[in-house]
Amino acid sequence: MPEKQKKSESLAHTPIAESSKAREDTAAVPLIFHTPPAVVLPSMQTFGQGLDFFASHITMMTEGMKYQARHLEQETATKILQLEKALQEVAQLKEQSYKVIELKHGIQNIPLSSIEKEKKAQFKAALKLMAGRRLERCPLNWTDETPSA
Repeated sequence: MPEKQKKSESLAHTPIAESSKAREDTAAVPLIFHTPPAVVLPSMQTFGQGLDFFASHITMMTEGMKYQARHLEQETATKILQLEKALQEVAQLKEQSYKVIELKHGIQNIPLSSIEKEKKAQFKAALKLMAGRRLERCPLNWTDETPSA
């Protein structure tokens, strides 16, 4: 029998037995919740300072965004002016190309052989300028005659 007593005594110290004893002990005493010492609520002054910090940070971010928006507007206006200028240049070039085309159509009435002779003469003069007097020794022979096959 002493062994059974030891077993019952040892069972009395198990966590289940202790929790049931604790429930019996606390049934009469109301529970009071305490804040642990590690959690300290900030004072209203500290809370207000935190709000001021966030408000100033938000204000600063807003000012930065306004600055960026103004900067982007200026860049956009500059780009628009550049594009308009480029479009004007393209329009001028287009007009000039039409004038060149008109001139080419007007030149078509001139006989092709006279234009070729003029081009050959201009080419020969350019060669004279580049080669100096070596042109006499140049094997090129510019004649209006075409070689017969």
